[in-house]
Amino acid sequence: MRRWQWLPFFEAYFSNFIEGTEFGVDEARRIAVDGVPFAGRLEDGLDITATYRLAVNPADQVRVPTSGEELVRAHHSLQCSSSNNAGPAPSTGAPMTHRTRS
Repeated sequence: MRRWQWLPFFEAYFSNFIEGTEFGVDEARRIAVDGVPFAGRLEDGLDITATYRLAVNPADQVRVPTSGEELVRAHHSLQCSSSNNAGPAPSTGAPMTHRTRS
């Protein structure tokens, strides 16, 4: 892993960890960075991968959203696109939702 990839990786790792998604660091790196699916915990693997992609994307790091809502909707859309149980809220002003783990 290159040095510039570590900060986004740990951002994704701890962001998911505090939400209850627990993987070992090496396991999480293989899932998020290398794209190796984790058998039996596909949704958790997709969550950490999507969070890592958000954090490591250089285009997102320099893009300035026109509003906070634009930023949240863009990130929410990418995060939910990795899940089979949720989707982005419509752009009609409806409140955004996130799936809950069972």
